[in-house]
Amino acid sequence: MNNNLESNNTQSLTCRGEQFIIKGLLDTIETSMGYEEAKKVAYTTGFKIGTKLGTKLGSGGIVDSFERFINYVTPYYQVTNLGIDQHPDRYSASVRFDGCIIRKILGEGYASHPIGCRMTQGYIEGALSTMTGRKVEELVFESSIDSNTCVGQINFYNVPVSNQSASQSGAPRFLIK
Repeated sequence: MNNNLESNNTQSLTCRGEQFIIKGLLDTIETSMGYEEAKKVAYTTGFKIGTKLGTKLGSGGIVDSFERFINYVTPYYQVTNLGIDQHPDRYSASVRFDGCIIRKILGEGYASHPIGCRMTQGYIEGALSTMTGRKVEELVFESSIDSNTCVGQINFYNVPVSNQSASQSGAPRFLIK
């Protein structure tokens, strides 16, 4: 039992150490590049990682691709699909994020680092646009009711995407208080 307690303490200290490293890295990027450029770098980084994931998960229809994506990211982001609506120009998926790895890693410092949210936005848009072959826009905001939950929608536009490079969507991801 004593070894188990030591193991848990070591894991806790390691996680706390990683928190400081990541917070420090985000602060350094923002300080050296400026806030706007740091957001672009975070988005592009997330988009590239998402594109690789989308290639790994394979292509398909919107609903099938979205469900496969949710199943894959569940250990990192607890995403709930609240429903998909079809509009003449797009599909819109209403979503809720209850467990965000970025929030878990950054802990109490989460609200001061929305750059981490931009990385997540790029990741989601990169993966889903690669999987569906459509332009994807993620519009997720922190809930004003529960600060541990983010809600919003992901739009899949009826615009084919071929070899899309990371380009930020027109709508920025916000933290709403």
